[in-house]
Amino acid sequence: WRKKAVEAQRAADEAEHVAEQLAGIRGVEWSIPKWIMAAGDGDKGRSVIGCLVSDMHMGEVIDAEEMSGVNAFNPDICRERMRRYFEAACIVGKRWAADTHCEGALLALGGDQVSGSIHDELAMTNALTSPEQVIAAVEVLAAGIIKLRLAYNRVHVVSVPGNHGRTTHKSTAKLYSRLSYDTMIAAMLADRFRGDKNITFQYGPARDQIVPVFGRTVFLTHGDAIGTGGGHGFAGPMLPIIRGTKKVEAQQ
Repeated sequence: WRKKAVEAQRAADEAEHVAEQLAGIRGVEWSIPKWIMAAGDGDKGRSVIGCLVSDMHMGEVIDAEEMSGVNAFNPDICRERMRRYFEAACIVGKRWAADTHCEGALLALGGDQVSGSIHDELAMTNALTSPEQVIAAVEVLAAGIIKLRLAYNRVHVVSVPGNHGRTTHKSTAKLYSRLSYDTMIAAMLADRFRGDKNITFQYGPARDQIVPVFGRTVFLTHGDAIGTGGGHGFAGPMLPIIRGTKKVEAQQ
C-alpha cells in the first residue's frame, strides 16, 4: 500500500505539471469563451478574425542616422504603427468576413511587447525604462482592444511571454512566464477590462498557450524556444523553422 501511495502521488504530480505547462491554468482565473470553442455543422459560415501582435518592442530606439536614413524606430513611431495596425485589422477583417457570421476577434499577443533590458546595449539606448515600457505597451494595446471590441463585439486575448520581456539577465526554464513583463502586461489589461464580459483573457505560468477554435487547435508560442540557429544556405530560414516546429510538436 505504501508503494501504491507513492506511485499515486507521482502520477498526481505529473498530471499537475502537464496541466500547468499545457494550459497555464494554475493560480490564474480564465476560461476560453464558448463562442470561440464551439464546433458544429454550421462552421463553414462562421468566422473568427485572428490578429497577431508580437515583437512590438515598445521603448526601443533605432536612430535614422545610423540606418542611413532608411528606417527609424522610437515610442512615438511604435504608437503610430500600432494605431494603423488595429485600424487595418478592423477594416480589412470586416471585408474578409463579410460573407460569414463573424463570432468575434482572437487577439494573440505573441511576446516581446517591450524592448526590455536583457542586453547592455538596450539598457543604454532604450527611450523608456522597463516599467515605463510596460505602462506604454498597456496603453497602446488597450486602445487596440477597444477598437476590436467596437468592430467585432467580442474579443478573446491570448498572451505568451517572449525573450525580451524577461526580468532576468539570462533566460530561465522555470518561472519563465511568471518572471516576464509580457505576463504583467496581460494581467494589467485583464484587470482594466474586468467589467466587460465580451473581452476575455487567457494567460498564465505556462510558456505557451493552446486555444481551440471551432474544433481546431491554435498553438501560440513566441518561437525563441525552437532553436533555429539562423538560416541555411539557399533555403534561408525555412529548414531550421521546420526542424524547430517539429521539436515543439514533439514536446507537446
